[in-house]
Amino acid sequence: MTWEQELDENTSSFDAAIPGYVRYSMIVDASKGIYNLRIHNVQMDDEAEYQCQVGPAPNNQPIRAHAKVSVIVPPKALEIRGYRNGSTVEMREGQKLSIQCLAKNSKPATQLKWLRNGVEITKGKNLSGLVLK
Repeated sequence: MTWEQELDENTSSFDAAIPGYVRYSMIVDASKGIYNLRIHNVQMDDEAEYQCQVGPAPNNQPIRAHAKVSVIVPPKALEIRGYRNGSTVEMREGQKLSIQCLAKNSKPATQLKWLRNGVEITKGKNLSGLVLK
């Protein structure tokens, strides 16, 4: 039984330790036919399709099963572009204000929402001249 990462054919191994991949190991219970691939400290580079394979045996083709690993990364911080966190923005009445909120380096992209005095501002709803686009 071997595990292979589709993007790199050198990942195969029959040993618990996988040479060249210090964060990868196999947890094996051969009596039950269980061969688990363990990835420690998953990183974006680990996102790929993995393949479990048995064989080939004489006169038989190998048997394979596939699994796709998708790495999810939550945002670490939010930023109001151009302002420090907790800043007061002073505007004159009648002026237009555009505030941009950024959540960097998240995967999948973060779904942000704006709140005004603790109440969510819904897209397209006009609250005293305030419009979320």
